[in-house]
Amino acid sequence: MAEVCEFEGHGYAEELARRPESAGDARRFVSTALRVWRMDHVIEDARLVATELVTNALRHAEEGPVRVSICRKAARRRVRIAVVDQSDTVPLLRAAGRDAEAGHGLLMVHELSGGCWATDLLAVGKRVRADIYVGDGRGEWT
Repeated sequence: MAEVCEFEGHGYAEELARRPESAGDARRFVSTALRVWRMDHVIEDARLVATELVTNALRHAEEGPVRVSICRKAARRRVRIAVVDQSDTVPLLRAAGRDAEAGHGLLMVHELSGGCWATDLLAVGKRVRADIYVGDGRGEWT
């Protein structure tokens, strides 16, 4: 894991190959970082967010690896999960029918992040990021 953060805090990033197993790799990566920071209470939400963001990147970006990062910011008491891919197509939050097999992922990200998610267009591709509230006084912030 490389240490890096675009969130003005401390974090890690990892590049994942374009393969179906990468969503599982992202879950393990996020879980490990949160355990190191003693933020076990948000692991399940963070794993779901990472899974959805990586799955969307693998499904919609046509080439190249995806880069997953997780960062923490003490002043905001949040962790940020971000996924960078080489597609410039911005994901849209849309209502999916109850019986639909797809279209629920971003709605789940929206709910788990309290609506605190966004897309940043980059010189090549985009970054989709979601912040998860950790709570006051929980976890290791320095």
